[in-house]
Amino acid sequence: MSKILILRIFCSVFLASGVYMLYSSVSEYFENSAFLEKSWRNEGRVIEMVEVESNTGSRRYVYLPKVEYVDRNGEKRIFTSESGSNPPEYDVGDVVEVIFPESQPEDARINSFFSFWFGPVIMAVFGGLFSLVGGGMLWSSRNRHAHAAG
Repeated sequence: MSKILILRIFCSVFLASGVYMLYSSVSEYFENSAFLEKSWRNEGRVIEMVEVESNTGSRRYVYLPKVEYVDRNGEKRIFTSESGSNPPEYDVGDVVEVIFPESQPEDARINSFFSFWFGPVIMAVFGGLFSLVGGGMLWSSRNRHAHAAG
């Protein structure tokens, strides 16, 4: 297998990965937008900070806020956010805005940039970088090969 073929395969995989990340970012953006459009908002209160081991492989911990709120039917509900940080973003007793679908109040989330937009932004940045690098290298290798053959 020639070096140029290996380089083209590598660049193509890099480009395809970037395009997939961009697609995922746009898809998540629209899912989150639809969730926000169809959901109710109410105040909630942080009742506990749950310490969990980080999934980065290190022995570090992140803190997830456990929030109590009242749904549209007046029923008290509790959920633990899927978004955490270290140091903790919230303190016990903090008031937060809770967003939840009326038909599924158990799917509540804290209304914050991190909860809704951090994932799509990171995927878009890395998708753009992978696409530019892979596409640029692929284009460059084709032009170099065309000039060398010409």
